[in-house]
Amino acid sequence: MIVDFQEHDAGHTFRADVCIIGCGAAGITVAREFFKSGISAVVLEGGGDQWELDTQAIYASEVAGLPHKGIHIGRARVFGGTTTLWAGQTLPLDPIDFRFRPWVAESGWPLSRDDLESYYRRAEKTLHLGQIDYDAPRGPFDDLSDITFDASKLRRLSSQFSPKANFAAAYVEDLKTSRNITVVLHANVVKLVANADASAVEGVEIRSLSWKTGWAKARYYIICCGGIETARLLLASDDVEKSGLGNGHDRVGRYFQDHVQVLAAKVQLRNEAFALSLFETFYRRGVAYSPKLALSEKIQEERQTLNATAGVCRDTVPARESSIESAKRLLKGIRQRKFLAPPGPDLYRTLTSPHQVVGAAFRHFALHKAAFQMTGEPWIAIQCECEPNPLSRVMLSAERDALGMRRTRLEWRLTPLVRHTALVMMEAFGQELERLQIGKVDADSCGLAQQGHDWEQLFWDMNHHIGTTRMSTDPSKGVVNSDCRLHSVENLFVSSSAVFPTGGHSNPTFTILSLAVRLADHLKVLLARSTLDVVHRCAL
Repeated sequence: MIVDFQEHDAGHTFRADVCIIGCGAAGITVAREFFKSGISAVVLEGGGDQWELDTQAIYASEVAGLPHKGIHIGRARVFGGTTTLWAGQTLPLDPIDFRFRPWVAESGWPLSRDDLESYYRRAEKTLHLGQIDYDAPRGPFDDLSDITFDASKLRRLSSQFSPKANFAAAYVEDLKTSRNITVVLHANVVKLVANADASAVEGVEIRSLSWKTGWAKARYYIICCGGIETARLLLASDDVEKSGLGNGHDRVGRYFQDHVQVLAAKVQLRNEAFALSLFETFYRRGVAYSPKLALSEKIQEERQTLNATAGVCRDTVPARESSIESAKRLLKGIRQRKFLAPPGPDLYRTLTSPHQVVGAAFRHFALHKAAFQMTGEPWIAIQCECEPNPLSRVMLSAERDALGMRRTRLEWRLTPLVRHTALVMMEAFGQELERLQIGKVDADSCGLAQQGHDWEQLFWDMNHHIGTTRMSTDPSKGVVNSDCRLHSVENLFVSSSAVFPTGGHSNPTFTILSLAVRLADHLKVLLARSTLDVVHRCAL
């Protein structure tokens, strides 16, 4: 069922076997795994069932280091979390992403790709997808016998888009009618209450914006709040462990990563429409796919790079400021009968560029192609993972929010390996474009190659918040173990991309879901074992 904390008395305590903090992609996925089981779960969501400006303001943060737009526009404090913003792009991490790479600092997961394979397949069902062809379904490259990229340099991939990316819309009825899952709206968790030696969580304190206080108590607790808010909550829970819960080795909040994108260089195309079509989203049987070219493992190892993908796109205005994206948001709001932000600015941009909106609508509905802005010069666009860096971190600000919690301070930094990777990708991709007579890179337009250039400012973040409670076998080098449990807290787990040691090139949500399914299985075993122990003790 779904209830609202605002309708409960102050001091109310919600009790369950499992307490899930956050009702986004991870939180809903874990909860779904407990449907129709003997396990009870309470899911605490700080927002309501619609976008609320005062609730969203809790995420206002201080940004130091590089600019980072995603800390504000890439998070949603609402039922469904960032799935209400997410397009649903789905692709697993590559095997190399899990391995230790000597040239990538702090790389290597305590898991392998094989360890997650069955959970990826189960996560497909959560996304309402059939079994995904991870390599590439038949797409633009297959229709052209003379367009064959050298696989030793670039690998062909296609991400697939979920037809029901918004988990709030997809699962609201299931959660409303569930007898063992309780979703509590407007239940902002402000503190994890630990026992005397901080080895276990005894409860969580929740608070409304009107400062009504309550509690949730469970046998196990899971933080499903994303890479930024997870670190903030642990650092703020400092009553017993003064540096923050689980932070005895000063690792909570460190190694913050994001995927970054850069328009690396202009490209002169022989046939502009044809070349751009090779990298456009395409449809097969009503399902959307996005073609990608990724650096091969061979190139990554030989040139000692990070993982990255590339394509050709137009240099457009920022996505959120384009008339096309504004029209998409308006249409989505009308269909769902609610808007995640005030619609006025989107309506203005839509009405001032009607020709672009009509053109995009024709592409989408008549040609079954992606609707995006069709102006601007062609560029090589590169998306890259970041190298883990302990100086890139989430901390607490001195300023407090409306709940009385210290706000987030983000110090975001990149390492030179990001620039090196983008240059290697541009070189390999450019060589292939020229070999296949598709086009030629304009080297003079590449700011990354210019000596003394402030290259970090050329990259922008992709709203993927990774690494702040990283997974490790050694407690001194990370925050959680391979089961996503805090090394030092026996009943506290994290389910988000915060646990990723490295990010790969893929959007993180699919891997988040696979880890969430895996964690739910682990908790089922723990709960069944503890029940058997109780039965055994009673029999004695």
